[in-house]
Amino acid sequence: LIGAGTWADDDVAVSCTGLGEFFIRTSAAHDVAARMRYSGLSLREAAAATLAKIRRLGGDGG
Repeated sequence: LIGAGTWADDDVAVSCTGLGEFFIRTSAAHDVAARMRYSGLSLREAAAATLAKIRRLGGDGG
């Protein structure tokens, strides 16, 4: 699903793996890209923040 496990725009492309339900619920791939664009986070920081959100919901991935 676009936005959940995959996202690409003019600045970044993101691909995620993990428990699908949690990636869908959080729009994980889009969330990483949005954190980079709107919060100015690095890829590493944005991915870590999104994964922390997923883990708080009981999911896991990378």
